[in-house]
Amino acid sequence: MNKKSIVSENHRTITEIRPESQFQVVISLTFASLNPISMLRIVCFAFVLISLKANAQQRTMKDYISHSCPTYYLGLDFTKAKMVGPDFNDPPSIINTLFRSWNNIVTVEADKYRVPQRLHDYNIRFEMQVVEKNNLSVNANNLVSFNSHRITEDDVRQAVKVLDLSNQKDGIGIVFVVEFFDKSLEEGSAYVAVVDCATNQVLHTERVVAKAGGFGFKAYWAKCLYGWLEQVDKVLWKRWETKYGK
Repeated sequence: MNKKSIVSENHRTITEIRPESQFQVVISLTFASLNPISMLRIVCFAFVLISLKANAQQRTMKDYISHSCPTYYLGLDFTKAKMVGPDFNDPPSIINTLFRSWNNIVTVEADKYRVPQRLHDYNIRFEMQVVEKNNLSVNANNLVSFNSHRITEDDVRQAVKVLDLSNQKDGIGIVFVVEFFDKSLEEGSAYVAVVDCATNQVLHTERVVAKAGGFGFKAYWAKCLYGWLEQVDKVLWKRWETKYGK
């Protein structure tokens, strides 16, 4: 077996050291040469790293079902959406005004939309500003279509991946990634996505479809969100509760 000698900075010789032990010896000598302040800095840095790792622990659907962490309602993400049909004749206004209005309607008309009840968390926090920046980046020239439009779960993951969730990392996010508002069908569709905010990972997603309705352009299409929330409450929640358990 090869044996080597390691000379420390104070010129004392350590002999008969096995090769696989040399790293530990060097580390020990390095720490021994540090002053107390440097040692304290290293210990504090290690503590911060451990804390960050703990805070970034991945959440699961069970965390949402059991309310073991905060839940954030993130709103409607329109970055993958199409407005289908002749009803959408002012794309810039839709992007700059209506996207925000459709998102804010759940707080303006809170008694009607009842988000805490329908998403089964009475302590849910409203964080619709998360989607606002990305919604404003939608290209007005590509928003309207006269053909049917569908997106995939990969599209949903792409939309979620670029959300800035830096202020929601301690919890679960709920976002509706809108697929279309279609005048000929008189309905809208979206994917409801449950998101681990620490990693921007989609934990679960399902497609929901609802009829439009009501007086006025804003209210007519906002009815779709009302229907999506109802589906989560009356259909999907029971399925999630059974699958992921309390």
